[in-house]
Amino acid sequence: MELVQQVYWWLNMAIYIRDYVKGCHTCAQHKHQNWKTPGTMLTLPILEGTWEWTQLDHITGLPTSQGYDTIYVIMDRLTKMSYFIPTTTCTMAKELVQLHLKHVWKHHGVP
Repeated sequence: MELVQQVYWWLNMAIYIRDYVKGCHTCAQHKHQNWKTPGTMLTLPILEGTWEWTQLDHITGLPTSQGYDTIYVIMDRLTKMSYFIPTTTCTMAKELVQLHLKHVWKHHGVP
């Protein structure tokens, strides 16, 4: 584009040059790939029961309410049933595990 602009100009020049280069077989053969080769897509396993596979997330940056500023979200991948548990940004991993187990076991009797 820069080389052509040094000598020529016309309306919609960038679109014309882009389309011309896209259609050039020599350019396509010699162009260096500047992107990562995509990985193989894997299928997710078929779930047989609820709470077999959960998805976890945190909602942060919330205004403090009753001492909490974060919501810990636990979602069942099969049913999409979710729990929203108030917590803080200072909660450690060990405490999150306890919160997780407490809610899933309490409500679903998961051993």
